[in-house]
Amino acid sequence: MLKSYLKIALRNLMRYKGYTLINIFGLSIGLSCSILIMLFIRDELSYDRFHEKAENIYRIVSEFSENGKLNYTPSTPAPLAGVLRNEYSEVLQVTRIGSGRGDMITYGDIQTRGNRFMLADPSIFDVFTIPFVEGNPKNALNDINSVIISKSLAEKYFGNKDPIGKILQIGKEDYNKDYKVSGVFKNLPSNSSLKFDCLASFENEYVKGNEGNLRWGANHYVSFILLHDGCVPQSLESKLSSISDKYVNDVYKSGSEVSKTKYLLQPLASMYLSLDPGNKLPTEKDSIHIFVFAGIALLMLLIACINFMNLATARASMREKEVGIRKVIGANRFQLIKQFLGESIILSMFAYMLSIPIVEILLPVFNQYTDKQLFLLQADNTLFLVGMLILSFIVGVFAGSYPALFISSFKPVSILRGRLFSSITGIKIGLRRLLVVIQFVISIIFVVCTLVIHNQLRYVKNKNLGYDKEHLVVVPIHDHQVKLQYKLYETEIMRSANILNATATSYLPSEQEYYQNVDFKDSAIGSMEYMSFISVDQNFIETMGLKLLKGGNFHQDYLPGGQREYILNESAVKEIGWENPLGEQIDIINWGTVIGVVKDFNFKSLYHQVKPMALCIYPEGFKYLLIRVKPDNISNSIHFLENKWEEINPNQIFAYSFFDEDFNRVYKADIRLDNIFNFIAALALIIACLGLFGMVHFSTERRTKEIGIRKVFGSNVLDIVVLLTKDFVKWILIANIIAWPVAYYFMNKWLQDFAYRINIAWWMFILSGGIALLIALATVSYQATKAALANPVESLKYE
Repeated sequence: MLKSYLKIALRNLMRYKGYTLINIFGLSIGLSCSILIMLFIRDELSYDRFHEKAENIYRIVSEFSENGKLNYTPSTPAPLAGVLRNEYSEVLQVTRIGSGRGDMITYGDIQTRGNRFMLADPSIFDVFTIPFVEGNPKNALNDINSVIISKSLAEKYFGNKDPIGKILQIGKEDYNKDYKVSGVFKNLPSNSSLKFDCLASFENEYVKGNEGNLRWGANHYVSFILLHDGCVPQSLESKLSSISDKYVNDVYKSGSEVSKTKYLLQPLASMYLSLDPGNKLPTEKDSIHIFVFAGIALLMLLIACINFMNLATARASMREKEVGIRKVIGANRFQLIKQFLGESIILSMFAYMLSIPIVEILLPVFNQYTDKQLFLLQADNTLFLVGMLILSFIVGVFAGSYPALFISSFKPVSILRGRLFSSITGIKIGLRRLLVVIQFVISIIFVVCTLVIHNQLRYVKNKNLGYDKEHLVVVPIHDHQVKLQYKLYETEIMRSANILNATATSYLPSEQEYYQNVDFKDSAIGSMEYMSFISVDQNFIETMGLKLLKGGNFHQDYLPGGQREYILNESAVKEIGWENPLGEQIDIINWGTVIGVVKDFNFKSLYHQVKPMALCIYPEGFKYLLIRVKPDNISNSIHFLENKWEEINPNQIFAYSFFDEDFNRVYKADIRLDNIFNFIAALALIIACLGLFGMVHFSTERRTKEIGIRKVFGSNVLDIVVLLTKDFVKWILIANIIAWPVAYYFMNKWLQDFAYRINIAWWMFILSGGIALLIALATVSYQATKAALANPVESLKYE
């Protein structure tokens, strides 16, 4: 029996080749899209879960209040680890992680920069799973002069030689230190939030010699704890509130309230995906995008399933006699359902097999769009591929269920008398119209979302930030020796006509901004606990193109006696409450005088409003040179900057980037979302139009004789085309009316994340509807024109 059903199914699929190809291709695109998205989601959800004790690992998060608003940071003070280890029985182990000073590694003639050098307690191996290739994790960091390195770093410096015991020089020009290699660990996977190339002991001389970094008030390190099995984290978290009262001396008055630092527990798995956007840290992502992409995968499958159901019900008119005869000779409804479901499942299996090479073809483009390194055909994906095979089977059952039930319900008497479709045509066509409308509603929503996201990103890239971010070259000057020479370098490069200006600063828009405690004299009306602070030099305002509203620029780079000059932005002056801020006293680094006010400028992303900010000359904080070059001959300017760098800093590697690229990196997640929606919207329209193509094909096939009669009575090609396309056009217009408010709702919610955003314009909806309508018209018109141009004599012979 099964063999018979299979033969009949294959014969029917081969008989209607056009129908089969459209259905298989449509389903395969839908499955391909879903596989790509599911690969993406699986990668996003896999972050940090490879650690054996991941479920019991928590990061300590510091909570503090700023102007009545709660803020969160993963930075904690160094002494916190000892308190957690010694005073809380729930804590099995604690480890601290911090940045090592320097990123340059030298071994013999080999020298590289950009290495991720971190410091950690030896207990890091008790908390995290870091497999060793060579060495013993139990004693690898016991010596403060030891270092462990990644396998890739070992291969870069030592090739096939044994690296254990070799001496690496790590640090900066004036802070270099010799470290003995005590171990080699496997390269950390790409889905790890911890990223380092070499790891030294937390108790090395960089930290130990700087007592200021070891006090309670210095939040410079990230602390992780490992809890005992069965420990309730909420219970421990409630006990941590006493730490601030007992040890931390940063309790202060905020208006009428007393504010203090609190310590919270954040599960390791949520470091990459935050489940609470209100408590989102700067290093976290919003997990809502996971649900968005999962919804997109389901919608793409739904569009493909709608295609199948539409085409199957349309094709039912071609199979009514087959069903009638089979019922007359004894076939029951259950047997017919099994047959038609079998055909559906066979189609979905073929679609699944076709989707595998399609995914392999699309993966390089998808990886580029999503900034991922995803693979499909590898051993780790065996269960995933089996799961997608099962999903394809379910899709086949789901997509074929209604057509199977519909076709098997035909009554043989009505079929053989030719009355079947006169009784059910209205219901059948109504359902098909509804399915087509749903299909295009989804497609149009994708197109609207694509237009809104694209225009918002274009807006944030082109918005006037209060300064000119174009043609700015960023040169890192982290090393102390380079900082001492930066003025000389600045003077030398200014000799070139291609260099317009240069300045130094403490951070870039893509980095975490600095906050400092702030204090005022009695003249301040408002209250402020922290203020954003940028270390700059005398040329910052001119180089960046800031607008000075009051007062003047810094008088000189260094003032005697530790005196300070401050330039505030408009927001700071407004919040402090000064009518005339010039000459007022303010304490951020040290007490100093306000000498100027600049117009508000966005040195951070447009997700946030401009915050109160102070500029102050503080060379110790400089990390970057910003060099404005002429827009023409940029490559020559870069070459000139490199040559001058090698003259002044011969032992330092020259590195550079462009300021606008660093700024746009802030919007990396949204740019990725834009790319994915472009990708998905195109595929959704392709699938929808494949279904529409099949629908028009069957519609014209059923009306072949009618078309022939109309042509005999004088109808021209245009009349026939209009006749066959008007219904489909009406469906697309209805789909637009439904899709627009839905798309508006979701895009308006997305735009709320931006403090500065576009208004969703009416033309975006018209354009999206026009795109869908034009593509649909092109699809429908082709088939309609083909039918209209057919010889009416041949049409009248039909059937």
